[in-house]
Amino acid sequence: MNNTNTLQSVVNDFAEALADKLDQAQHDYFASALREANRNSVRNSLPLETVPRVPHDIPKHLDTLSKDINDQRFLSAVKNFTWSQTYADSEGIDPGVTEGMFTANVYGSTGVLSAEQFTAGIFLVTPNVYYPLHTHEAAEVYYCLAGSVEITHRFDAAPIRLEQEQCSVTPAGRLHALQTREQPVLLAYVWTGNISAPNWWWNKQDDNSWTRTAWQRDSSKGWLPGKTEPVTPTIFEAAMQ
Repeated sequence: MNNTNTLQSVVNDFAEALADKLDQAQHDYFASALREANRNSVRNSLPLETVPRVPHDIPKHLDTLSKDINDQRFLSAVKNFTWSQTYADSEGIDPGVTEGMFTANVYGSTGVLSAEQFTAGIFLVTPNVYYPLHTHEAAEVYYCLAGSVEITHRFDAAPIRLEQEQCSVTPAGRLHALQTREQPVLLAYVWTGNISAPNWWWNKQDDNSWTRTAWQRDSSKGWLPGKTEPVTPTIFEAAMQ
């Protein structure tokens, strides 16, 4: 989509549709943040052609899921936003993650509109993908547009199955993971807080200790891995909140 005014209209409609759904689910905090960002954000200075495009065959998943989306505002967003790999290919990362997770960023450093302390968009996870245990400093809400996904919070909680028109909230800093099964899922998401902080992936070691690896958002390459460090008792306790 090349027409700036038309793209802005799609963004506005997406934001209002998602804010309405979050209001209905009594997630007023996220709905208000989304409306505020939509009023105050400006067009991102990052040229869209520098955002990594998806070289993968995901249209079949988008087409399948789109058949279940009744709200035209969401449907238009799915069809017109730019999709990219969520995580860059990197040594040691499961190819199922890099090849099975895609994002259409609407707000933020790689989105259509620039926003600080806030990001929102649409997240596609293809079938049979496990998004490992991780934490981030931003609070997060998912609204399921189509499909289903299992979300696990902490270690000891049973997975929650998130289905169409349902919401899931993850407080800032809480450990969580996602798992798709036989069908893909489309999630509209909102992050609020320190969105520039790393996304920490947790890894269990052979001696049953834990380490965590920092993934940092790069405006031109998606998320890239950084340092790895031990999970201390203090870090562990904070992630179990």
